Amino acid sequence: MFAVSQLARHAAIPRKPAWDAAKYLLRHLRATKDLQLKLEPTNDDIVVATDATGQTIAWTGRVFRAWTSKKQTIVCKSSTAAEYVAADTGVEEYSCLRAKSFKRTCH
Repeated sequence: MFAVSQLARHAAIPRKPAWDAAKYLLRHLRATKDLQLKLEPTNDDIVVATDATGQTIAWTGRVFRAWTSKKQTIVCKSSTAAEYVAADTGVEEYSCLRAKSFKRTCH
């Protein structure tokens, strides 16, 4: 996700380095298409993973429920602070998915 979000920043006016990076990414994906991420859940809890660069992935059991890739809207003075901001985003995603699982709406 990080590579895709970085490449998306150059979509409007792509230059040679961005094209080269995109081709490299596509070659990598083609070469690794048989690899799988295997989730071995013990229950159907909602699991959310985040990182300081703005990526969030959520899954339930073996099913991916949501993913986002956004630049953070604030500037943090440390990577620890950026991780807290990302964790807050993860909590929001968790709350939204939990509300949806109980047939409520999430705004």
